[in-house]
Amino acid sequence: MKHLHTHISGKMRELVWLVVTARRLDSSIMWLLDLMSPKKYDTVLEAVRQLCGYSSSSNKYRIPSLALKLGHSLKKCCNIMICNCVKRDDKVKRKQLEAFHFLCEKEWTAEVSSAALSTLSTAQMNKPQLLPLTVSIQKLNNYLNQERTRLQEQLQSSTSVESWYELAKVTLTATILFNRKRAGEAERMLLTDYYKRNVNQLEANDIALCLSDTEKLLCKMMSRIEVRENVAERYLLS
Repeated sequence: MKHLHTHISGKMRELVWLVVTARRLDSSIMWLLDLMSPKKYDTVLEAVRQLCGYSSSSNKYRIPSLALKLGHSLKKCCNIMICNCVKRDDKVKRKQLEAFHFLCEKEWTAEVSSAALSTLSTAQMNKPQLLPLTVSIQKLNNYLNQERTRLQEQLQSSTSVESWYELAKVTLTATILFNRKRAGEAERMLLTDYYKRNVNQLEANDIALCLSDTEKLLCKMMSRIEVRENVAERYLLS
């Protein structure tokens, strides 16, 4: 999927950093596959600690999220390589990879994840939650409405690809702002999802009984759009 390209490139970049760091510790390491060996497991741990800024005195990481991500990525890559060995009937390499994966499953939490999670928890404990001011939200919403009106008037007088493109961006931004969800949920909504939106009036069911009068009024004015993202169902209002 195109929307995962940035995510995948980020994961690959993190693994490259790990390989480069491990190569400084062990010159025999050239590729990611070279790390997937039980003999190199301790080298991998040390490389992760150096890359993520681990301090043995405080038992904390400077970049704890990267330490957690690397653990997930290593296990995933190891599983992929094991599957390739099964297809090639390479029992020797498969056994080596399975041994490395076994070490990751049994020791990674104690060696890396517990300290990384503790660092994240401590950092978030005293971190203030910054919320946007109502005035700022109103200013943004007014700007979007003005831009939408201006672009619609332009398109009524003359058709322009640039105006259509700008209007699409403004509409997408307004939808994300109103829905208060992740950008990808609105970004990947298809026209078929919009056409299949729920336009039925809210029935007197358990959900309706839990809504306030304002929420019931909004349900009469708006329709619900269900967007399927991976396995989970995501909801949008328009």
